[in-house]
Amino acid sequence: KLESNSMLLQIESFNIVRLISAKVKNLNLELKEKDITVNYIAVPDFAYVQGDILKIEQVIQNLITNSIKYTPCGNYINISIIENTDNFEISIENTGTHIPEEELSNIFIKFYKLDKSGDRSKNSYGLGLATVERILSLHKSKYSISNTKDGVIFKFTLKKQDLAIDEFE
Repeated sequence: KLESNSMLLQIESFNIVRLISAKVKNLNLELKEKDITVNYIAVPDFAYVQGDILKIEQVIQNLITNSIKYTPCGNYINISIIENTDNFEISIENTGTHIPEEELSNIFIKFYKLDKSGDRSKNSYGLGLATVERILSLHKSKYSISNTKDGVIFKFTLKKQDLAIDEFE
């Protein structure tokens, strides 16, 4: 459905902070197994955005799962939410590893994997970031992935809640 452009988004207002916190809590066992600490940097108590909550939940799940998968034991994941004029910018950074610069442009291609060995131990099929890209494109989000000093950061934007929706809260 994502590929065929027949996917209809169910746009609603929701608190992205609460959604991210719930996903981190759901993945707590995986985080503990690898001794990974999640740092919330510049995250407000609430940040109401507009989007399809189920699709954005899938985006958050994929990004945090990838971060756990590629963060070496004992490192950390940084999550930040920055308020801009008409949107919020959400960043998820895993630390301890980088993506080779020449691979960054391929990262959203379906079935593309950095590990060319065919090793299935990481349960990766190369669909996660392609799905993330498609969902964010449907939301007209600006998104990017890049290396940082400490690791790899994925950033994306979501439109702020429409003030007219406030009357339903």
